[in-house]
Amino acid sequence: MNAFASAFGLVKGAFTSAFGPSASSAPALIDAVFASGAGTEDANGLASPDGTSGGQTKYTNANSVSFVWNGEEYRIGASGGMGDLYYISDNIAGAPNSDPWDGIYITSEGTEPAPTVRQATTAD
Repeated sequence: MNAFASAFGLVKGAFTSAFGPSASSAPALIDAVFASGAGTEDANGLASPDGTSGGQTKYTNANSVSFVWNGEEYRIGASGGMGDLYYISDNIAGAPNSDPWDGIYITSEGTEPAPTVRQATTAD
């Protein structure tokens, strides 16, 4: 065995030990939402898919704050009757491909400032 083949075998073995036998065993990355900078602190952070609302994906974070499609736009609201905290101000109303990161949020009942929202994955 030449030196290259021997070195490759060592690297492959180390990779397999660290990450498993193949890339296919890695967890799938799922679209998620990441909000930051919201004055209502519970609205910040990673929100993962949590069912649907109005035919669109609903996303909920660890603080039970959800991104919910109301048929025209995404709204950010907290469970427990806190109402709408923020909503998108410039999305394409009713567009079937509208996503929670498609627009700029403005404050409804939340605390200023409204969050910046971006697409993320559940690995973030």
